[in-house]
Amino acid sequence: MFDEPFDEPPPLQRGDKLFINNETRLQLDTTEDYVYYGLKKRSSFFGYALAYYRAADRLVKTFNSFPDIFNDTLEIPIVFLYRHYVELTLKDLVSDGNTKFGNPRIDFSYGHKIDLWWKELKPLLLRLFALEKSSEEIEAVEACLLEFSNVDDLSEAFRYPVHKKSKKPFLKNNPHLQSLEYIDVHHLAEKMASIYQFFLVCSIKFAME
Repeated sequence: MFDEPFDEPPPLQRGDKLFINNETRLQLDTTEDYVYYGLKKRSSFFGYALAYYRAADRLVKTFNSFPDIFNDTLEIPIVFLYRHYVELTLKDLVSDGNTKFGNPRIDFSYGHKIDLWWKELKPLLLRLFALEKSSEEIEAVEACLLEFSNVDDLSEAFRYPVHKKSKKPFLKNNPHLQSLEYIDVHHLAEKMASIYQFFLVCSIKFAME
């Protein structure tokens, strides 16, 4: 099926499991500067969001480190990971912002719609920064997030090839992608890094007394 060489894995045997505790592997990873936080500590939106952001960045870096003919297939999970990072971070910031300003609530009825999450977050950010931060950056972030929302409104376009009900292709029929021959993941990663930095500042300020 594939032309690339690979080591053929051994067949599964009775009793094999997917998820195990491997103390030897854990010690090796720790020695190589891999920090293991444990599943029980990954309970926040921020923790999950950061994991998706870092995973997307790692995939982008493989384009240069491990060039091969299959790199173009990575754009699908890369875009999905970045979008999911945005969605989780918006939910986290809305929660933090409402808590900071005495309204500790979060309306999950918005689902995957990052445009609605942003609409909820924006007034909190304007109140948070007041005259301290230029509204130009907030508007620039807004434009990019709404662009992402237009490309993938319900977080399905990079998970499924066709719409579940209409069976029509997601990406092929999206008018916001018609002018693109391909997705420049390096450019995307660069702009996402700016969004990441902006969100990080917001998170820190929401946490301040």
